[in-house]
Amino acid sequence: MDQVSEALIAGVASLIGALAGALVGSKATIRAARISARTEVAKSRYETRHPAYQALTTSLNQLRHSLEANDADFELAAFEAADQRVHDNIVEVSREGPREVAEIAQDMGWECYELKKEVRNGQLNSRAARINAWQTRIVPWRDDLDEAMQQHGI
Repeated sequence: MDQVSEALIAGVASLIGALAGALVGSKATIRAARISARTEVAKSRYETRHPAYQALTTSLNQLRHSLEANDADFELAAFEAADQRVHDNIVEVSREGPREVAEIAQDMGWECYELKKEVRNGQLNSRAARINAWQTRIVPWRDDLDEAMQQHGI
């Protein structure tokens, strides 16, 4: 082989190597871009969902505190206002969150509504009865909601 042929073969080999390197590099760049885009989507979802869940959690705590007030301090109007805040926040969670979380929140909302009806009708007229109703009927839903939120990274 003469020097020209050797130089030509070396040049072609070098070109093939450069093209292969560029192909591998572009695949890595595309993969990195996909990972970055997924991360941004997840971050955006979290930033949208987290305040809705925080508001729901806060309103549930307010409802519980209102419900567990001493008989002399229990105010139906305050309880109903707290219940309304819970339902407003459930609507927001249902709009922003994954279906599983939304369904649990909605089911819990219906149970809160049933408690409100029972309080209005005098069926839960003592602090002990109200605390028992919360513990047996709302806490299981709350536990399910917290678990679903955790599974969805919220």
